[in-house]
Amino acid sequence: MYLVSRVIIAILLLVSSFEDFKNSSIRLKLLVGILFWQVVSFFINFINDYKYLLFERVILASAVIFVYFLFIRKRELLGEADVIFVSMQLISLRVQDFLVFWFSHLILALAFSLLFYKRFKGRTPMYPIYFVSEVILIIRRLI
Repeated sequence: MYLVSRVIIAILLLVSSFEDFKNSSIRLKLLVGILFWQVVSFFINFINDYKYLLFERVILASAVIFVYFLFIRKRELLGEADVIFVSMQLISLRVQDFLVFWFSHLILALAFSLLFYKRFKGRTPMYPIYFVSEVILIIRRLI
């Protein structure tokens, strides 16, 4: 069931990726759908006895969201959907999976920034990066 929830998230991220490339933003319905399935994934982990770092993950995600709201005036530096998505990934993924997600996300963000800097006028489309990182997690889980 955990893998099914991650596949649904990947499909929603794929649709979001196309919108991010076209419109430089995504619809709220897609974001809510992604966040819903991240919460489902979190509860599946919780039921499957991955409670050991639950408190720490909730505190870390809360800290990320709190830091975001401290810098709310500098919104052009941080997209609120991106911060909330990564915070929910921190809660919904197992620790090893989150580390794989985070490092693949950083490497892909650097590559996308270098490749698409001029095309998107300095903005990096993040949802294609999230999609590829999620696919890497799914492949890792299958192997």
